[in-house]
Amino acid sequence: MCLIKLREIRQIKIYTGSQEEPFCNIYHEIQENISTNGRHEAIAIYINGEEVIFDNIHPQGIARDDWLNNLYCPIMDVGGDFIITEINF
Repeated sequence: MCLIKLREIRQIKIYTGSQEEPFCNIYHEIQENISTNGRHEAIAIYINGEEVIFDNIHPQGIARDDWLNNLYCPIMDVGGDFIITEINF
């Protein structure tokens, strides 16, 4: 029997800070455009002590740092970054 200990579940919202081109685009691994409105959402779950992110790109889950490192927005080229909001369930 496999036991999984779930500790905390959160909704994660990322926003580029702009809805204007090109800064409203979010890319996955700098290739696939996954958002044209500057927003993307995911669910974060701690499973056995590790934070795992689930979204429409990673339905199997991915480590948080890997998930964030896979996302790119042109606003990063001018010193900007994602605005991250986390909401506990």
